[in-house]
Amino acid sequence: MVCNLCNQIIKTSGNTSNLKAHLEKRTKKNVDETEGTTKKKQVAISSFVSCSQNSSQVQEYGKRKKSSLDNVVDDPDDPDEICSVTSDTHGHGVVAEPSSICIPKQQNIDKMFGQISSIAVGGSQYHRINESIAYYICKDNKPFSTVEGKGFLHMMKQVCSLYKVPSRNTMKNIIDQKYSIVETRFRLALQDINYFSLTTDIWTDTQQMKSFLGLTIHFLENQSLQSGTFGVIELNQSHTAEYISREISNCLNRWSVDKSKIVGITSDNGANMVKAAKELFGVEKHIPCFAHTINLVVENIIKNTDSLLNLLSKVREVVKYFKRSTHARKKEGNCKKLILDVSTRWNSVYYMVQRFLELSSLISDILLHRPSAPSMPSAINLQELQGVLVVLRPFENVTLEMSSQRNVTISKVLPLVSCLNNSITSYTPDTELGSKLKDVTVAELNKRFGNIEKFYSFPIATLLDPRFKNLHFKDPDDCSKAITKLKKLVCQHNIISSSSEDDQPEAVEKKFDLWEHHKNLAHQKSKKKSSKSSKSTSINQESASDQMVMQYLGTPVINLSQDPIETWEEMKMVYPQLYNESQKMFCILATSVPSERLFSKAGATLSKERNRLLGKRLSKLLFLNSIDDKYWF
Repeated sequence: MVCNLCNQIIKTSGNTSNLKAHLEKRTKKNVDETEGTTKKKQVAISSFVSCSQNSSQVQEYGKRKKSSLDNVVDDPDDPDEICSVTSDTHGHGVVAEPSSICIPKQQNIDKMFGQISSIAVGGSQYHRINESIAYYICKDNKPFSTVEGKGFLHMMKQVCSLYKVPSRNTMKNIIDQKYSIVETRFRLALQDINYFSLTTDIWTDTQQMKSFLGLTIHFLENQSLQSGTFGVIELNQSHTAEYISREISNCLNRWSVDKSKIVGITSDNGANMVKAAKELFGVEKHIPCFAHTINLVVENIIKNTDSLLNLLSKVREVVKYFKRSTHARKKEGNCKKLILDVSTRWNSVYYMVQRFLELSSLISDILLHRPSAPSMPSAINLQELQGVLVVLRPFENVTLEMSSQRNVTISKVLPLVSCLNNSITSYTPDTELGSKLKDVTVAELNKRFGNIEKFYSFPIATLLDPRFKNLHFKDPDDCSKAITKLKKLVCQHNIISSSSEDDQPEAVEKKFDLWEHHKNLAHQKSKKKSSKSSKSTSINQESASDQMVMQYLGTPVINLSQDPIETWEEMKMVYPQLYNESQKMFCILATSVPSERLFSKAGATLSKERNRLLGKRLSKLLFLNSIDDKYWF
């Protein structure tokens, strides 16, 4: 029998056994030769091989490799995907083809259908995407119609083509469900808190002409000062003290917060707000907004200084001219522009004067070549404006210092007033306007803050702050009364384990040292302490709690850069009663800035696209906007 493949004669005894063995042997030999030929083929790496070497093979292998990679996910543990690196006869690095053909790995059919069902309506991935969109709408103040926008739909089509974007009504329901979950988590967190403070204010929306009462809550938890929005309540009646106090009480009841746990409520100086807070929580628990009082002080300073009003009017006219004239505005400066003040914000006057003095030389050159322009303030006027800046700068720094809601602020009020008074009284004016401005400022500070040492919360909080203690008391009698009050609180206080906070003070950029007066006082006390011998004659006559208070006040104050909460965490075993009193006082905010910020967010939420929002839904959206992410996810 002759083999047709190789023409070899195969012996046979009437069966096909020998022919079968021959064919199997011949086929194996051909496969080995084919594999040997394939292994000898090599493709050069593009950065090492010349264009003349095997260009057709490189292109063919590149096409096959690209086709394989388009359908296969790289697996570094798969030996079939490993390519060897060798060198040719010329020393160029080359990459050999894989030892076997790259076959696309087909995805498991169960896994593939699982992914499809996960993105389908009702799947786990579908719910996660819905929650992400709800988070985006709440945190970025976007309207519900965002999910029906052309650009948003196109983006989601590119991101996940199988995902079905819900309608605006469906998204409302999703956010309502999320609100219920987050509210429950936040409500559970409040049950373990011993002390709370509130801030409140009233805001009127100019588009809908509706008034809203904002209420924020603040407390210490896990070594940090936490905040939350309790409600944005639409007011449908006259803003009387009785109506306001009733709405605040109803809000506390909805959140199941006991009124006895409220240690302070901060509001502006409006008569209705003050009366409502005092009737609901007591006189001692009402905290007048320090920032609002500072604003009133500066407004009265400007209003009661006639020559200053005339000078600011000249500056304002020049600024308005530059805002109207396009030719003058082009030469105003490459980067910095003049700032026009706003009647409702006193610090805008400070920024207007500061920028005007900074660009005065450039402004003067422009106005000299324009006969129709307003007259440039004289050199004496510019000198007077420098004095205005010296007087207003401390107020601006105080405002920035007290604008934080993550740091302890209640204990800073008395020291800041002391430093503010010292900064103004130490100023030596060189103009007649400067002298008038200084006298008006001193009189206004005495009018607004003359009795601050007699106020309940500010002196106690200052004594409990290791940075200040009793350094800034001007009246010895007021200081003695505050210390006596603190001793009584320590005697009455039962030791309760409570949370502490770990704040990081915000860096405020200052051009001068507002705390210079405090540092001098601290240095003087340190020197007196080191030179004074200890007196032990009266210690035996004092109670243990009195000794604790006096021992604490006798130790040196800590550095301003140190965190008082961290310091109390270290001292709580030494002064346990004082530690608990500090936790109670430090959760109180000295300003109603959180309520102001809440209304800024409300203004952004009640945009033209969302002018039909009801007060109940607005309250939900602002709550979800302000809540910490740990309650979201």
